Amino acid sequence: MQQLQGGATYSNKTRIGNWNEDMTLAEIKRNDYQHRQNTESLPFNKTLSKVQSAYAAVPWTFSADGLLRSGDQISMRNTCTGG
Repeated sequence: MQQLQGGATYSNKTRIGNWNEDMTLAEIKRNDYQHRQNTESLPFNKTLSKVQSAYAAVPWTFSADGLLRSGDQISMRNTCTGG
């Protein structure tokens, strides 16, 4: 609490407040981050997997009658932008 309120500090060697609790909390956060990194459950990994699935090549659907149905995979192009 004292660190959040901007308590006095005497020098770089003096620790004010519950420094042991701060060190323990930092270690817990570091271990949690390493665990999430090893299990690939970080937000970056989730975003990366979404991008990879969005850009993955998939075969187009072909139907003999030329009609589109729910679940068909097609490619569309904008004639104005070419995109």
